[in-house]
Amino acid sequence: MITLRLFIALPFSDTVKKRCTALQDRGREQVHGVKWCDPNQMHLTLFFGKVDVSR
Repeated sequence: MITLRLFIALPFSDTVKKRCTALQDRGREQVHGVKWCDPNQMHLTLFFGKVDVSR
């Protein structure tokens, strides 16, 4: 049996990206020493586990 770990990345809408940016801006004021990611790089990752691809 041959298996692969299957992931799918779903992009966020512009509205969600704007909200993430606003949350990061507030977080930057309160939390120091954190490397904040670019909201344009954010996505939702769905992990489907190991999938049999030998068929």
